[in-house]
Amino acid sequence: MSQIVVDAVVEGPDRRSASFAEPGFEDVDDTMLLDPPDPVDLLIAHTHADQAVNLGARPLDFVRAKVSELKKENTRLKDRVADLEQTLSIVQTAQEWTLGKGMTQEQAMRMQEIKTLLEQAKKAREEMQNFSSASRAALYEKLRTCKAMLRRERQEKVEMKDRLMHAFDHARAHRDAYRRLKQQRDEENERWQQAMKETKERHRLELRRLHGDPAAMQSDRQDQFSFYGERVLDDLITLQQHLRGVKERTVDTVVLEGEEFEGSGLHFLQDPSDGAEVLATTDAFG
Repeated sequence: MSQIVVDAVVEGPDRRSASFAEPGFEDVDDTMLLDPPDPVDLLIAHTHADQAVNLGARPLDFVRAKVSELKKENTRLKDRVADLEQTLSIVQTAQEWTLGKGMTQEQAMRMQEIKTLLEQAKKAREEMQNFSSASRAALYEKLRTCKAMLRRERQEKVEMKDRLMHAFDHARAHRDAYRRLKQQRDEENERWQQAMKETKERHRLELRRLHGDPAAMQSDRQDQFSFYGERVLDDLITLQQHLRGVKERTVDTVVLEGEEFEGSGLHFLQDPSDGAEVLATTDAFG
């Protein structure tokens, strides 16, 4: 049934839009291009809506495409004509007002500025209308390039942050090492200053001693007494340790407890200062 309708539509004598070469097609008014869709086309579309044939090519598709293209071109031209008419009306009004009443220098400059703005608006509108797929592709390419640059910049920022973190770690380690070296140098400087002070003091005392200063001689005698006292104390401690060892090796192991030890004439003396025992005899000096 649908095939019969299609054949009737194609071969019908009253279908004037089937070919652009038929006589009288050039006399069609432009307003007819803005009419609603043809009912026959709607019928064919609804007839094949549930069939797989609708997915493929339909009859008179080239005619529909051409008519749609002409409608779009007609709309664009009408918009352009309306724009030009509006611009021309403004310019003519300005010229009439200028010629009729006259203008001052300031008003003439303002009118020139208005004219320039109108021309710029017209140019911008034309550029907007002429925005084609090529310019859109160029814009997409530029956007893609900007995104790539932004991605690289972010990556560089991350790398820079990592390098800064490593640099801060190295700087912290160097700062700690410098602090330790500074502390060591201060300690060495302090020891050197102390050694220099002691050396200067010794040299000063030596010079005073050479010049026969009584105070220096008295200080030397005190130093000698202190040195001798330290040596005597060391000798006494050594003697006590030796006697304690002799006692442990001889008396504690050989002499028996009780009267034998008491009849030997030996007894121990305790030092009241440190509690050390000193071996002595009762008959040493008669």
